[in-house]
This record gives sequence, structure tokens and C-alpha cells, in this order.
Amino acid sequence: MILENKRTVVTGAASGIGAGTARAFAREGARVAVLDRDVNGAAKVAGELAEPPAGPHLAGEVDVASPESIDAAFAEVDAAFGGVDVLVNCAGVRGTGSPLEATLEEWRFVIDVNLTGSFYCAQLAARRMAEAGTGGSIVNIASTAGILAVNQRTAYCASKAGVIGLTKSLALDLGELGIRVNAICPGLTRTGLTAPYYEDAGWVEQVESDIPLRRSGQPADLAEAITFLASDHSAYVTGVSIPVDGGMSATRPLGGGGTAFSAKRAA
Repeated sequence: MILENKRTVVTGAASGIGAGTARAFAREGARVAVLDRDVNGAAKVAGELAEPPAGPHLAGEVDVASPESIDAAFAEVDAAFGGVDVLVNCAGVRGTGSPLEATLEEWRFVIDVNLTGSFYCAQLAARRMAEAGTGGSIVNIASTAGILAVNQRTAYCASKAGVIGLTKSLALDLGELGIRVNAICPGLTRTGLTAPYYEDAGWVEQVESDIPLRRSGQPADLAEAITFLASDHSAYVTGVSIPVDGGMSATRPLGGGGTAFSAKRAA
């Protein structure tokens, strides 16, 4: 098991990619702090995980838009685990609409959750890793929308491009402490957040025909990549942002050329 006895923290872990990551980590022997605004959902996921020899998992509440909430969550992790070896910044939101109509409140909310929340969680985890002197791994969840723009998602694209820049900067500054920082860039992935898209079978067929692997991603696809980056199997990998998108970003812009993906908005 490649994460045996690792003390891991996954935000946004009550559903979707975060829940898939928690499950993958547990299968690899990690203790997992399952953190989410939806504390009941977090408890449900944590309750499904097999208990590792090192001790029980943890379910906790966190709102990554609130520094106070993050402070409280990490204090709970300290009490339960005594430290952090791996952090996955999976909590995120998506905003859609015309940039001509977006309010500053809407802009700030997306940036606060996706970018500022990722920074502050990484800062708190890195401080603990540095104090322990044993290094660690931080995995951020960016997006292919941080590489190639998607229309009607100005704040989202900006936030995810920021996460890619954050990943590189943290990798540079924390490398001498043995702390690796990487990111994955998911493409279209079937989760609760994207469920409204899949109500339109014609749209799904058209979009998936543009993906070289001819299918949407599943949370497990992303979780496997995250597990690799969290583990010592990637011991010489830091500062990278890896598209995990079935090849979509290698073929064409997500927001141009009249593709079906560019025209679809979240419900």
C-alpha cells in the first residue's frame, strides 16, 4: 500500500472527486481527514472507509472560504492525527455567466474558495510538514479551464489558472523543505456538480465524441492520478499541473470553435 500510515487531509471530500480520493487513499493504507462544508456527507464517506492500522479516519466540517473555519479544521486534524503528510485541495465552486453581468461578490466568492482557500490550506499544511521535518505532498485541483478558457466562466477560469500558478510557486519555495506541490487539471468529469449536464444525452454524445478517449472522466480516474502524486512513487515530481481529461486539452480549445462544451452552462 503506497500511502500506508500517511496522515492525509482531503477538502471537498463529501462527494465527487474528493470522495473518490478519500476512498483511494484509504485503500492505500492512509488515514484520511474527510473535510467538507457538508459535514453529514463527510461523515458518510468517512464511515464507508476501512479503518487503517494507524487509527481511525476523521470527518470534519470546513468552509475553505473562511480562514477561521480552516484554522478550526486543522486544529481538529492535529488533535486526531498529530500532523499532516498529504493535503489535497479539492474543495471548489463553479460560477457561470457573462463577465458583463458578474458582480464583485460573485467574483470574490469563486476566487475565495478555489484560489485563496487552496493557498491557506496549503500554508497551514506546509507549516506542519516543515515543523515535522519529514516533508510531504500537496496536490491542488486545478482544471483544464485553467489552461484553455471556457466561455461564461471568467472567475472560474481565472481561479483555476491561479491554482496552476500557485502550484508552481509553492513547489519552488517549499522544495528545499522536502514538500512537493503538484496539481491535476480535470476535464469534464461526471460528479454531482456536473449531473445537470448529463440530462441532455445529445450534448453528452457530442462532447464525448470530441474527447480522444471517447468518454467523460469518473472520480476514480482523477483519484488514481492524485494518489500517484501524493505517494512516494512521484518522489521526484513537483511543480507540475497534469491534465487528466481523456486527451481533450491536447486536441482543441475548450471554449472555442463552437464545441458543445463551450455552449453548455451549469444549471
